[in-house]
Amino acid sequence: MIKEISAKELNPEQFIQEKVAEIKAAAGEGLVVNALSGGVDSSTVTMLGHRALGDQLKTVFIENGLMRQGEAEQVVGFFRGLGVRVDIVDAREAFGYQIIEPLIQLRKDGVRMVGKALGLPSELFNRIPFPGPALSARVIGEATPERIETVRKATVVVERHLKGSGAFQYMGILHEDRVTGMRNGKRDFGRQIEVRCWDSVDARTATPTRLSFEILEQIAGDIIREVPGIVSVTYHIAPKPPSTIEAV
Repeated sequence: MIKEISAKELNPEQFIQEKVAEIKAAAGEGLVVNALSGGVDSSTVTMLGHRALGDQLKTVFIENGLMRQGEAEQVVGFFRGLGVRVDIVDAREAFGYQIIEPLIQLRKDGVRMVGKALGLPSELFNRIPFPGPALSARVIGEATPERIETVRKATVVVERHLKGSGAFQYMGILHEDRVTGMRNGKRDFGRQIEVRCWDSVDARTATPTRLSFEILEQIAGDIIREVPGIVSVTYHIAPKPPSTIEAV
């Protein structure tokens, strides 16, 4: 049975030593493939693997067309600056593998502590969480390329305004149904973006951040101006539980 380690109990340096030894033992002499998304979890695992295995570790960033704008270049640039080689690969390539999960005992706050102890820059270990399914988790309904691009543009606006908020996580959600708006004196049946911003420690529970109305107005105005087809912007105010942080 796996024993969870809370952030209060965690000794980052001791944890790193133990996991480096475990990774070396599990890997043996074989090539180890590491998938990097740029989130705090995969970034911390990448540094653990790099410390344990060096050139025996092959780190890949999988470009699946669902990531945020400029994500691949930004993440790969960070790690190349840390001396870690990262290859960008097509999402259709397949790998046969046995999984090593060195962070399975930790919650997000503990992972951040280990990432900091491993020498990750704050831009990475304090990065807001991003879902495994990427932007497709922020599209309600069918995640077509067009709708992914819409939520990608909305994400740029939301992150630009809220990156200094100190919130745990923030995002834009594209709704499925069309809503009635007005443009140039005529009805415009457009799309709706729901903005979410959360205060949390480990994502088990979360409360909506009490953003000022001025900030919300700025976000809404920029989304409507910069994202084609959007006529409505709302703000999510239900806590988790019963709500969830992501929409899908």
